Amino acid sequence: MSSRQLCSLIIGIVLSAVSLVFFLCVLFPGVLLIFIPLSLWRFLLVGYVKLFRPDIVKIMGGKSPILASDNLHVRPLCTIVGFGAFDGCSVEQCKVFAKNSVYASDPTTGKIHHPEARMYYEEWMGYMWWKQEENFDLSEHIVVWEESENKVLSEDDLINIVEILEEKPFARGKSPWECILIGNVKLNGVMNPDIPKTIVMFRFHHGLADGIAILTVFMRAVFTDSFDKVAKPVYVERSAFQKRMYELGAALQTPYHFLKQGIDAMDVNAWHLPEKQLTRKIHKAWSSRIPVSLIKEIKMKHKVGFTAVLFAAVSGAIRAMMIRCKVLVPHKIHAILPLPWPGHPNKLINHWSYGFMELPVGAPDFNKRLNKLHTYIENMKRSVIPAVNFAALKFANFLPTWIIRRIIVTNYLPTVILSNFPGPPSDSEGVGGFPLVDNMFTGGPLNGSIGISITILSYDGGLRIVAGVDSAILQTKEMTKELISLIEQELQNMRDGVSELIV
Repeated sequence: MSSRQLCSLIIGIVLSAVSLVFFLCVLFPGVLLIFIPLSLWRFLLVGYVKLFRPDIVKIMGGKSPILASDNLHVRPLCTIVGFGAFDGCSVEQCKVFAKNSVYASDPTTGKIHHPEARMYYEEWMGYMWWKQEENFDLSEHIVVWEESENKVLSEDDLINIVEILEEKPFARGKSPWECILIGNVKLNGVMNPDIPKTIVMFRFHHGLADGIAILTVFMRAVFTDSFDKVAKPVYVERSAFQKRMYELGAALQTPYHFLKQGIDAMDVNAWHLPEKQLTRKIHKAWSSRIPVSLIKEIKMKHKVGFTAVLFAAVSGAIRAMMIRCKVLVPHKIHAILPLPWPGHPNKLINHWSYGFMELPVGAPDFNKRLNKLHTYIENMKRSVIPAVNFAALKFANFLPTWIIRRIIVTNYLPTVILSNFPGPPSDSEGVGGFPLVDNMFTGGPLNGSIGISITILSYDGGLRIVAGVDSAILQTKEMTKELISLIEQELQNMRDGVSELIV
């Protein structure tokens, strides 16, 4: 047994003992002392609202309060921005489809699919509440980017627009979303690249909904597909008995895994800066459309998973960029990884868990990075950690918003937020028969000391990788573009068998 293995064993034994004592003496009685009064308080508030506050629609549910605590009216850090690019569809035609998606209703009941699209949220008596937007005007949410009416925009122009929209505050008293229609944009690596495309760009605050919910709205507007067509997370199949045992194991192991995650995922490296040192000026860059066939070729060649290939490329690029920036490369860094959760309600809501992903940037050989990530991901699929974190987030929603804001969403442990998301199905004609030729999404860095975001979205045999890096880490947009180039180069190296990026 190596010294590292022995150290891990000792830490595991100590954590197990500490977590057992913590569970019996602190957590269990503490939950009773906190949960019961808070549940009663929430119950009384909901009753009061029904009787005396007609301006309030409902209390916020799901995992939404955790992200809604962001300061969305000054400098939001939890904004999601994405787009779909259409060939042959005019701005006015896209506007009609965008309007229809907001007003879409159930043909049987007549109820609007997503009433939250006309609501905003506000803190009152310690909790977040949904309120109806007064004098709802769709023209305030669906707008045309005027600059595109007079000239053809490039991909660089589009990236600049994304940066502007991600930082832009949301208006008070308005539902936190916008649909921005941009005409005359030329994109690289798409069908008919010389012909300008029409971009349907959306931005929404993460407190409104998660990616799956927004993708559902997008698909209804563009593809007229049902919620069932949205890509679902894949988990290990379990019988009913195995599911109950899995849930019981998650409950019993909650203290242990919380302590262990807090120790394992605590990064110390040159790019893990204290929150006060981050500028919150984020430089964005994205890759060309990378063929999914390339990822599958590497996957088959090295007998690893699809996600492991992508995350290994990110790890190798971060390592190479650290070397180029002459900073000390750590053994590993951690990324917080949002995990879609089974049973997502068919409405605008946040329904997800999370885990911490080890990115083995210290390994100089891509084979080691691939194997480590493949093993880590496979173990995560069988782990109770996502269930532990899902349950913990559910409990966190009962806490007052000021506690969530100061303790729950601090994100002081990892260096990166990393998200890999399957896009809409490719077997559709798109808006009114106009094909969807490209798409992309990216997100803010969240609260805390995360300074790097990496998002991946696939569609129709290709994918784009988007990087957002705080200027305190990479000072210029050109450096963020360089990081993206290194990711693309690392994928080529894995296919060709080149062990190390040239730095």
